[in-house]
Amino acid sequence: MKIVTRQISDTSSSIQYKCSFEDAGHKMLFNLYKVPVGGLLLTQRGQTFRKIDRRFGQGCGSILDAGCADPIIVAIFWGGLCQWALHLKMETFKFSSTSKPTRRDFDHFSGRIFYGVYKDAEFLRHSNNIETILSKGYELRHKLKTVAPGQVVMIDGVELEKNTPLLVKRTGDKVNIENYEFTINRLTGLVAAYTFDNRKRFAALQSSEALALGLKWDNGNTKNCKLYLSAVSGTEHFYDQFEYWPLICALRKLQKKKITPELVIKIAKIKNNNNVTLGKDLMNNRATLFQLWMYFPDASLTELSELLKTVPGDLQKCFQL
Repeated sequence: MKIVTRQISDTSSSIQYKCSFEDAGHKMLFNLYKVPVGGLLLTQRGQTFRKIDRRFGQGCGSILDAGCADPIIVAIFWGGLCQWALHLKMETFKFSSTSKPTRRDFDHFSGRIFYGVYKDAEFLRHSNNIETILSKGYELRHKLKTVAPGQVVMIDGVELEKNTPLLVKRTGDKVNIENYEFTINRLTGLVAAYTFDNRKRFAALQSSEALALGLKWDNGNTKNCKLYLSAVSGTEHFYDQFEYWPLICALRKLQKKKITPELVIKIAKIKNNNNVTLGKDLMNNRATLFQLWMYFPDASLTELSELLKTVPGDLQKCFQL
């Protein structure tokens, strides 16, 4: 096997190597990415075959599907110092002529997978990072507004792993966000989920978003912790930890005019692990909604009922009212 061509491009969030390999007269074109977690992604024609990580994929393999059989790992060389290549023995698959793709066939962001990949990240091992992100995440949000959509911001002193800085990408209407990349909401949601799973570590904790709703932290009360952290933006993607509770907090934010109806609609349309929207999930658990609503200071069930009656029609459709 020999490398025929190689092209390298650096997009800040990942380094892409385009390699054409020739073996026994057959040419194969692969895209090889170095991603922020320090691993490699090998793709061909848009399909990911293998993630190679120096820890042999521990904690990372779940984000990618292995689409090849019996791969023989050959050297790959980083940055001109060593070369790796992959010799793949692949099976052939052909779709039937009548099959039609559905929305579920396409890749989508999964908070469960994202959490599984990053829950052991270096920055989560330091409580001060967690406390800072939860209490001052709005500062990073403001900073991201000063850069162009698609650009990344490096957080000083915060590392995914040793010598690998945490990069957060600004979103935008025409910006492609890879499932492994960090946005501000993915970052805060991940931190909140990790904090909930490790709540005993945090006797005292402050989240600016939870405080804005009048909630108080008590790590000895699981329900209190869950609602408190559900107020954090991005937690709507982490159903294993928070279920539909972030939507309850979103309704309270809407009632207090802290967010727009459009954002609540976006949250309500997110699907849980059973492919049910959070809006429908919430309405299937109205008793819990009414109970948790009273955890907010000065809240009343009358105002909740009035809120649900007066929200825009598109949001009522999400709730199937």
